[in-house]
Amino acid sequence: MFSQKSITGLDLGTQNIKLVVLKSARNRWHLQEAIFEKIPLEIAANEERRAAFIKEFLINVLLRDPSLKNGKLVTAIPRNVAILKYLNLPSIDQNEISNMLPFEMEKLIPLSMDQVVLDYQLIDVNKESKNPLSEIFAIVVKKDIIDHQLKLFTEVGWEPDFINLSAVAMYNAFVQKYPEEKSTITLLDIGTQSTEISILVEGLLKFSRSAPVGGITLDRLLQDELNLGSEEIEQLKFSGQLFEKNNLRAIGESWAKLLRMEITHTFEAFHTERQQQKVEKLFLSGGSSRLAGLAEYLSRKLNLPVEDFDPFPLPGDDEGKTAGALGYYFPAAVGLTSQGNGQAKLSLNLLPKKFTWAKRQQQRKKSLLAIAGAVALGLLFFGLRGYVNIEKKQREITFLDRELAAIKPEVTIAQELQAKIRLLRERSQGAEFFLSALRQLSLLAPANVYIDHLVFDQQGQVNLRGKTENYGTVATFVLALEKSKYFNNVVNKGSRENKLGNIKLVEFEIECRVRTP
Repeated sequence: MFSQKSITGLDLGTQNIKLVVLKSARNRWHLQEAIFEKIPLEIAANEERRAAFIKEFLINVLLRDPSLKNGKLVTAIPRNVAILKYLNLPSIDQNEISNMLPFEMEKLIPLSMDQVVLDYQLIDVNKESKNPLSEIFAIVVKKDIIDHQLKLFTEVGWEPDFINLSAVAMYNAFVQKYPEEKSTITLLDIGTQSTEISILVEGLLKFSRSAPVGGITLDRLLQDELNLGSEEIEQLKFSGQLFEKNNLRAIGESWAKLLRMEITHTFEAFHTERQQQKVEKLFLSGGSSRLAGLAEYLSRKLNLPVEDFDPFPLPGDDEGKTAGALGYYFPAAVGLTSQGNGQAKLSLNLLPKKFTWAKRQQQRKKSLLAIAGAVALGLLFFGLRGYVNIEKKQREITFLDRELAAIKPEVTIAQELQAKIRLLRERSQGAEFFLSALRQLSLLAPANVYIDHLVFDQQGQVNLRGKTENYGTVATFVLALEKSKYFNNVVNKGSRENKLGNIKLVEFEIECRVRTP
């Protein structure tokens, strides 16, 4: 009679698309399929071609199973484009918290609230103290990032019901798979461009950051040292030789050391906030986590047990389906589906309010149509007793259509006013932009880089000089600057090795330009 209920979790990576479909049968959710689609390197490097590839993929999915449009679609944005904050607010009233939070967040981020999408979840409430406190987990993302992703879905005709954060989705997948895990653990998702590092304490997400070290960093090291093509690099990475063969071990361990330093830096930042907790275990996922020998290297260097994180088979799915050898790619996609069926421990939604409002109206309209359809079926058995009800539902649908038509001009006027206000604010925020760029520079610099000379001129040109341990760190820093939205025209002016007593250091000079606000 009606299409089967479904939930689609969609994780759009830099070079890979991961899609998980759950369908409901006998009041239980079962894995229908897990699709992994690799984006060719030459396409992934071009944003327009990558977007076209993703759209074609989604269209083909819908052509194969049109019923998915009647289910829920949940997707995510990467951790490195979001700001996460834990706040303690002096209230336990939800309305007061909702009113306080934007003002508190505006003090902590370099953007005004009309430039961002904000969502939060209440984590804990302390009613015993004299002044009751609420612990809040909040996410902030720039609106243009969300709008860019929504544009892609709108063109396909398949708009999401929820947009979460990849790190939060991975956390939801982990606690769904290991609900009894209460030790302090680290989730490490090693992607193409970056690595997402999250720390859980007693089953709660307490710390998360994105590190600018990923599979592409290793690819470039191999390409520079061995002059190999992309296919040869892929074969070599997973051959098991990088940590074994003498002529390759230095390259593999150089990249692994960069990753280890980012993990150590995360642990140090975490301990600064929560000194009583010590990480007890590490879980690996992501395409680059499959590098032969990496788990053993990290376990040895960090003195921690290291395990693989495969979210399959799903808890409660008696069919026991898996994604086979590709399971380590799917934690975020699986975590997204848990939000669709209400099982997510952290359920946040970064859809702008105008989209959530429109979604609610669509759902209401669908519900009314479904009820009208049910009444029509009832007429087959019980004659015309339901005729009045059908007319009533039709009037409600017509009324909703009129409401939607009436509100469209008001939405247009509001959008025009927002654009004018945004323009006025942008013209007064030139100085704040440079402060923001300085803050971003400090976040992009690897932990073992020491900057001893930094100059911004009036034209936005930046000159910085500093010291670090090796040339690989300089390359990582330059790559992070190139990928940043705050800087362009990045030039490595040169690096040279020097000695400070018995310590070898690499001195470097980098020039770049602050992007115009």
